[in-house]
Amino acid sequence: VSAAASGGGGGDNTSGVSGSGGVGGSATSVSAATASNASSAVTSANATGGAGGYGYGTGFSGGAGGSATGDTATATSGSGTAAASVNENGGGGGYGYSGAKGGAGAAETISNAVTGSTTGTLQLTENATGGAGGGSATATAGSGGAASATLGSSGTPYNNTGASTLDVSLAAQGGSG
Repeated sequence: VSAAASGGGGGDNTSGVSGSGGVGGSATSVSAATASNASSAVTSANATGGAGGYGYGTGFSGGAGGSATGDTATATSGSGTAAASVNENGGGGGYGYSGAKGGAGAAETISNAVTGSTTGTLQLTENATGGAGGGSATATAGSGGAASATLGSSGTPYNNTGASTLDVSLAAQGGSG
């Protein structure tokens, strides 16, 4: 089972009309899979925030990228493999024309978004990627979005005693500026 969501792009300003670009839309995806006995349950939730719109003119900027937030994935199997993954990608900042600055890329934070249950192999994956900052023809480029992925917490690490094998993968990559 795979679910995907994408935010819409922010509005653009056209040549000759000064103003900042619109903010990209947000996106949320939720996915769940259940299998019985030794069958596998594999699910992923994928979301990408929309890109910021173009900005035009001194004192303005490209729009900020939209965020992917609140995504979850749950996989449940009796004794087969249960695999759940969440992938969030921040929207890129909008480009700045004629003195406008580039927009900021969206930050992405995934925390405890994957869950699963099986007596077999449990695979949990979280991938977070911050959006790239928007460029500019003649002003400052936008900053890239930060990214983080966590499962458990520093005070309470993730624990699963029901699965025979536990495979966890966490990845985070900030956006370019």
